Amino acid sequence: AQIHQWLGLLAVEAPDQRRLSELARQALTANGDRMPELVWREHCLRVWGGSLVKVSVPESHDDLPERVTVGESVAGRWGSLSWEPASAGDALPRGVQLGLQTSALLENLSFPHRPEKAANKWLQEMRIPPWWRRDLLVLNDKNIPVWLLPVGALAGISTLNAPLADDGLVPVWRLAR
Repeated sequence: AQIHQWLGLLAVEAPDQRRLSELARQALTANGDRMPELVWREHCLRVWGGSLVKVSVPESHDDLPERVTVGESVAGRWGSLSWEPASAGDALPRGVQLGLQTSALLENLSFPHRPEKAANKWLQEMRIPPWWRRDLLVLNDKNIPVWLLPVGALAGISTLNAPLADDGLVPVWRLAR
């Protein structure tokens, strides 16, 4: 009943009770490394990390722009990238041009004041679902990753070394609906 209510709040027509019961059975009996799922129509529910999640992935990265300008919003089938004023911490300087790619192209990652590790290892430690690990957006400066969306600044942000004053921005990525 709660799953039906939750899907109703998401404006998703729920699958039949038999299929939901089977998903619940699999969730309770599956080994920790398994991800039972229920796929119906264009929807997918998956059990991951002890929770039931509605799986969503970007539609396509075909129209992902190669470059973006900090402060200028862009959108496509992959979603939209907008900007918000930084309240504290790391930020990007307005007007800087950055490359845009997916995390599938990253082999290693390092965060400010943290060691470099394999990108997949970091993403796993941050509890990024496996089905998302190749599709996150990465802003880069001269091929040096500076920001991982939606996670935050990467160690490469230091290459920008531009004064921010009160004008720093943080990127906000939203999936296309």
